[in-house]
Amino acid sequence: MSETAHKLSAKNKRQKKRIVYVDENAPKRPRTAYVHFVNARRKELAESGSHEALRQRSFLADIGKQWKVLPDDQKKFYVDKSAKEHAEYEKAMEEYKKTEAYNQFKVKKEGLMKQRMLELKKRKSDVKSDDDEEEDKNEAVVAGDIPIFSKEFLAYNKNQESKCKKLRKMVSALQEEKDLLKADIAKLSERMKLVHGHQSGTSHWSTKIKQRWTKLLVDALAYVSVDGEYPTSQNIDTYMEKLKQLVTENPGSKDLIAVRMALSEVNFT
Repeated sequence: MSETAHKLSAKNKRQKKRIVYVDENAPKRPRTAYVHFVNARRKELAESGSHEALRQRSFLADIGKQWKVLPDDQKKFYVDKSAKEHAEYEKAMEEYKKTEAYNQFKVKKEGLMKQRMLELKKRKSDVKSDDDEEEDKNEAVVAGDIPIFSKEFLAYNKNQESKCKKLRKMVSALQEEKDLLKADIAKLSERMKLVHGHQSGTSHWSTKIKQRWTKLLVDALAYVSVDGEYPTSQNIDTYMEKLKQLVTENPGSKDLIAVRMALSEVNFT
């Protein structure tokens, strides 16, 4: 194997290794109904002294067959157990997301993901450079004109293998990049929901404040007319515009004096 092929093989092995970011402080993930069943069977066999069965390679395969034929009423016990565990996990996770430890993990994870993205891009660039160099050496070879098992034939096969490795690496890198992008999109989506929720809460709060002030003004000025009009919740905006105009045009108006007296008795706290 040439040095280039060896490098590609080593990189391919590294490429296949998935990166998992584990938050050690997070609540323990819930187990599936099947996992609960496996653990229960393992415990039963251990307590009955059937240690040999536990050591057999076919243990999990046998357990899988047992689970497949297990009646629904017996499966329900493990399904309910898993559902309860899942609900407890969701509740614990909601509380954990409010902690500083979770925020620190998110920041650390985002940094690692960005670093990983840069490494993947650099790796793809390096692989392309190595493969292009190998391809240039063999670009004049045509498969139909090569005697079988000749040096040219072996070189051609080697070149095709190199191309296949390149494609596999690109697919693996693109898949991992896709996963990273999906994680970023999910994170942005979560932030957008928080922003929209905050905006909705702010809008609701503003509406309540406006309603409170409208009620205070309408109650306080209920018997004070401006230009023959008394305030109501429906015409309060028009009423205030007329009042503003009156302040500008006739600051000594009796209506304004009545307004000042009425407002002086209002408790705005």
